[in-house]
Amino acid sequence: MIANSQRIFWRCFLGGAMKKGAALLATILFLSISLAAPALINPAFVSPAWAGHSKDYDEGEAAYNKGDYATALRKFRPLAEQGDAEAQFNLGWMYTQGWGVPRDDTEAAKWWHKAAEQGNANAQGKLGFLYTQGRGVPRDDTEAVKWYRKAAEQGNNEAAHWLKKYGK
Repeated sequence: MIANSQRIFWRCFLGGAMKKGAALLATILFLSISLAAPALINPAFVSPAWAGHSKDYDEGEAAYNKGDYATALRKFRPLAEQGDAEAQFNLGWMYTQGWGVPRDDTEAAKWWHKAAEQGNANAQGKLGFLYTQGRGVPRDDTEAVKWYRKAAEQGNNEAAHWLKKYGK
């Protein structure tokens, strides 16, 4: 579809046979398809920021950034339980650091696994690291590489670094 719109676009501008209205229409068609195509081909291309977050998430993030982890936990946990991958990632991070919760790598792995299964690249990379270290999960290089690869395919540089280290 993109190739057809490109042909139409160049015919309008270089061919000179079409009227200005058709050229404008072709330009609009070309640009709209070109800009929308990545999101249509790969839904992960659409940033979660475009969709926006709930008020509770925003309040949790603000509390988290201020170091008010009790409030962040109160805001993130219900969202994470409802399947919000960003909230799940944040809970995992809080558990690995012991921020507002007892430090618990098993609990972190649980939340990062939920987020990773939804395509959250940061959670995928962190889950790979837990498998590399055997923290909260059994040490498993095959699982680590699997999650690093998924994260790296989405542009996660840390995961790409670990893949190189494994020679994968």
